[in-house]
Amino acid sequence: MKTTSSLDELLGLRVYITNTPGSGGSIRETLEDFQVREVLIDGSILPDQHPVPRPGQWTWSIVRKRGIDTFTMIDRLSLRLKVPLGRISYAGLKDAKAVTVQAVSILGVRPQDLLGLRDDDLEVLDAFTMDEPCTSKSIYGNKFDIVIKGGNWDIIQETLEEIRERGLPNFFGYQRFGTRRPNTHIVGKKIIEGRFEEAIAEIAGSPRQEEPEAAKEARELFDSGRLREAIDSYPSSYRAERIVASYLLNHPGDFIGALRRLPLELLRLYVESYQSYLFNKSLSERIRRELPINSAIEGDSVLLLDEKGLPTIHRMIVTSTIKDRINSLIARNRAAVAGALIGYKTNEAALREWENDILHEEGVSPRSFKLKAIPEASASGGWRILDAAPRIENIEFNPIKLSFLLRRGMYATILIRELIKPSNPINCGC
Repeated sequence: MKTTSSLDELLGLRVYITNTPGSGGSIRETLEDFQVREVLIDGSILPDQHPVPRPGQWTWSIVRKRGIDTFTMIDRLSLRLKVPLGRISYAGLKDAKAVTVQAVSILGVRPQDLLGLRDDDLEVLDAFTMDEPCTSKSIYGNKFDIVIKGGNWDIIQETLEEIRERGLPNFFGYQRFGTRRPNTHIVGKKIIEGRFEEAIAEIAGSPRQEEPEAAKEARELFDSGRLREAIDSYPSSYRAERIVASYLLNHPGDFIGALRRLPLELLRLYVESYQSYLFNKSLSERIRRELPINSAIEGDSVLLLDEKGLPTIHRMIVTSTIKDRINSLIARNRAAVAGALIGYKTNEAALREWENDILHEEGVSPRSFKLKAIPEASASGGWRILDAAPRIENIEFNPIKLSFLLRRGMYATILIRELIKPSNPINCGC
């Protein structure tokens, strides 16, 4: 089924896998309606469970945040503890419009320095020593408890049944592209094409109608070259905008230098967001062609999964002689069909026909992701499984509440999108 949302089209989310009508309704009427808890690699679900502490240089803290993003949380911990950001690590970004619990590790501080730390938006629930940092490999995924208000119960049940049969597309969700300005993939494409001035304009200028008035005014000032006034006018949370505008104020015309002043994590996020957009377009095209995502056909790439069901680096190309055996592995959760995350190491011969068509349509190639001017932001590429396969643990009625688990790197809002099928995903809370 084709989407009716212009935002979905912008982000490559062109279709739904189910044929049911949208249930209607919305999420996030309150922050407590969207709750996220990390599930660690050992199966512990925070905050009630966590690994046995081990002597080591890192202190792990279990942090609950409410209504702020992960970057803001990390900044506050850095300021409160007086430690540089480079000594703080975490497994993944968590929704801002939510109540979330995640592990954060800090090198060289004591548990007692963290215990009891709290403010209006965050609270350290526990702290203990460990012999390794917290990284993406430390977690299995996330447990979600989401309330849908105003949705049609019968349609939700019918849609969930179709998802059980067909799978859930493992699209990159709205948060990947920016909730305030869904344009990180646009910035990324301009960077890989070497259009650095345009990339800067997309970051710091180019006002959008839906933005707050103060932000629009600041962006208009930037576009007109009044950088000093723009810097003073950006809202306090607009850090990237301030960084590039401040650099250009002192180094006019050095657009590469301005980009390189951004945190490396953010710079890479722009490029990887364009990868994500290409993946979304490719997965949409596969679904439009009515090809399965939870079983393999000839020519597919398949990733083997480990004993926990997480993807490994081991990839196979499906041929007629091994297709049945591969599909048996998929049925036992030991393999999954995968699509390419295009990067400079991507072998074009391994791509499906429509993936190559999309690259041609976009005017890019795998080589585009090798950035000579900003090599640290280059993206080598990889593979991503096509079926998110949510583990739904509980459904409640009145109000409708879904409790489910997703593996790391997967987006809960993609499940909600498939249920509600909103014409305006932002208005419904997705």
